Amino acid sequence: MKRYKISLTRHGHYWCEIAIESHQADDVLVDMIERLPPEEGFALSVWEETELARLVEVGKTARVLGITYEKTPVDIRVAKKTS
Repeated sequence: MKRYKISLTRHGHYWCEIAIESHQADDVLVDMIERLPPEEGFALSVWEETELARLVEVGKTARVLGITYEKTPVDIRVAKKTS
């Protein structure tokens, strides 16, 4: 499964971060880029995230306490063309 993180601003003001984690992550990313056009003041910073490590608590059951990701910047112009 692929994972992307999007940092979204509009007219220079921070809005939010969106995590995309899906088997169709590339298609979802392109859809998000198209729905948030620069002509309407949106600016997106996109990173592909690859899992590096998990912090797990082990007892009678195991649970994930945290995940560390390696982030690689994505050029959204290239992402739109490859989909």
